[in-house]
Amino acid sequence: MQLRKILFSTGWIALASLFGCASEPPRIEPQDFTTWVDEDGSKRFLYVASGSSRSRAAPGPNVLTATLSFDQIEEGMGHYLRAQGYCDRGYFLYDRQYDGTLYRMSGECHESVDE
Repeated sequence: MQLRKILFSTGWIALASLFGCASEPPRIEPQDFTTWVDEDGSKRFLYVASGSSRSRAAPGPNVLTATLSFDQIEEGMGHYLRAQGYCDRGYFLYDRQYDGTLYRMSGECHESVDE
């Protein structure tokens, strides 16, 4: 019976570490992050990220791959923008595309260069 409790507990710990805390935004490093300033001073960006997330559940070659949603990618992008100090007042998206491999999101910061 004791072995059963230990296996059950370690199973939950493995699941918790695999999926992480629900309150933490996903850490999604972009494959490309390009910024530019238009003639009117508006700050624009293009964020490109992989559509999958890899996680090791156990030591060894066992790698789990999960397809991420637009919402997860956008949440990760928001976290990345804040970490970079870009779009301090927030942003809005012009376009979101997914080609089966990569997510591409283009947008503009709420603040301009002049502010």
